[in-house]
Amino acid sequence: MTMLFVLEDSVQELRAAESAAQAVGFDSIEAKVSSTAAVTRLLRMLLDSSKLPDALLIDLDLGQESGYDILSFRHARPELSAIPAIVWTHLDSHHRQMCEVFGISEFVDKEDGSEALKTALVKVLSKD
Repeated sequence: MTMLFVLEDSVQELRAAESAAQAVGFDSIEAKVSSTAAVTRLLRMLLDSSKLPDALLIDLDLGQESGYDILSFRHARPELSAIPAIVWTHLDSHHRQMCEVFGISEFVDKEDGSEALKTALVKVLSKD
């Protein structure tokens, strides 16, 4: 069973992400709308020795919060940094360079549509 963990605060974009993930073979999707909730959930997974996600899909622009919080949290923990991370955002390419510091697997501009997201999701699935 392959699980995608999504950090996305837009219901419409979350539905698009879920649809893309299911189309390429993810069986389970867990979503959080804030970086605080996402970090809390991932920490709980680590502490409980729960099954960790197979991939992370992270929006950087969360209104009052930022997806960089979860990128930083992931980067600081070896168990999480091994999980492929896709940044999926409307923010410009300047952020792509910043994300590379955190070892992301893929950077997808939401403007590029669901096919670009599917392509990135397939890439991280095939790395298993």
